[in-house]
Amino acid sequence: MFARRRSAKFAVAEKEDEEEEDEPNSSIDNTTEASSSSSPVSQLLADPIVAQMVTILDIDLEINVEKAFAYFWAEEEDTTTTTPGRGFYEKYMLAMKDIQIDIGHWNKQHPIGGDERNRLDQGFIASTETFDMYRQVLHKHPPKISFPGLPRYAKCNRIQRCFKRSDKFVISDLLRMTDIPYSDCFNIETRWVFSQDGKNMCHVEVGIQVHFLKSTWFKGQIVSSTTNESRESLEIWTRHAVELLNQRRVRLRRQSKATAGDEEGKKVPLAVQEDQVVSTATPPPTFTIQPFFEEWKLLLLLLVLFSTLVYNCMELRTIRMELQLYREELLIKLDR
Repeated sequence: MFARRRSAKFAVAEKEDEEEEDEPNSSIDNTTEASSSSSPVSQLLADPIVAQMVTILDIDLEINVEKAFAYFWAEEEDTTTTTPGRGFYEKYMLAMKDIQIDIGHWNKQHPIGGDERNRLDQGFIASTETFDMYRQVLHKHPPKISFPGLPRYAKCNRIQRCFKRSDKFVISDLLRMTDIPYSDCFNIETRWVFSQDGKNMCHVEVGIQVHFLKSTWFKGQIVSSTTNESRESLEIWTRHAVELLNQRRVRLRRQSKATAGDEEGKKVPLAVQEDQVVSTATPPPTFTIQPFFEEWKLLLLLLVLFSTLVYNCMELRTIRMELQLYREELLIKLDR
């Protein structure tokens, strides 16, 4: 479903539907090569802002930009088109073992220079473009390293901004955390760039940057652990994305087969059409031996049961007579 690009360090095997046995299960690289004939992948230039950050994801997905936003970042779940919407993002956060997830609605950004816009843009250093909308995401995330006495979860406050174009959209994410050591010393900025790459391909780049607000001796450790955990997080996101697109591909294939079957069923041979005669006469009754045969079987079974019952009654009567004679003989002997 996606090909290796510049900094992609991993590959996720596609999950084929078990009922589709006519197609062998293949790796993602092979799938991308097979689909490249219909949707050629061009070598896009890297996003200049992501290039200055730490790149943690660089892949291609078999979906266009418009549907990528609808599937991964949309406002609400669209049940009419089976588009996951923000439910996909929530599922991804649950896979990261987050709790108390509260994903806000997308709101339009205020005009440039407004106090509200300045407040929302505060803390973003890498992504300086003009964004069209924003939302707030609140959740709690378990730290990778825990110590006795420390909270089990860190409170997370994300501000996500977005701008969309016909062939590209960008998600800029700023994460602020509390209740963990040195959380007041830094925040994390993440930049997602989705670019159209071919007829039905979408190139995804993700970069992160740790912004330090205070000086700390653990700067290197914070950057290293943040980068490693972010890469692991994006691997989970990619697996969920590939699984979702596989389900979409299987569903579209089934719909295509069903449509083709309906069209095939509607085609009636000309010879059959000519032989068809509209008639309102009552068809002659048909005689079949099967019902009568079933009735005879039932009668025979009842006869056997009745015979068995009569035989058992006669046997009981005989036994009763023998017992009576034995009783009389016994009484005669006792009288003597």
